[in-house]
Amino acid sequence: AHARRQMGTCEPGVWATRMICGFCSTEQTVANKECSRCGRGMGAAAKKQFWEGGQGCRDRTQMSNKDAKKHSDSRFKTHSRKSERVGQAGAAAR
Repeated sequence: AHARRQMGTCEPGVWATRMICGFCSTEQTVANKECSRCGRGMGAAAKKQFWEGGQGCRDRTQMSNKDAKKHSDSRFKTHSRKSERVGQAGAAAR
């Protein structure tokens, strides 16, 4: 507990330079990266919308509609049925 005389001694508008991990209680510098002791995420990392070498967003519900990969391999897309009417399958059906 802080003494009453120490309260309110910091200047307003000064940013913190240290923070405490909520999982392992380790004090460390302020950064949006993982904890140096327990390895858990510190702070809110920015949401990624692109692939970024495997570290980005591949959740199709969060991807942009303009991203071609959002709709690739969808079961709702039109698929070719040509293989059913040509070749051995087509000859067997005739």
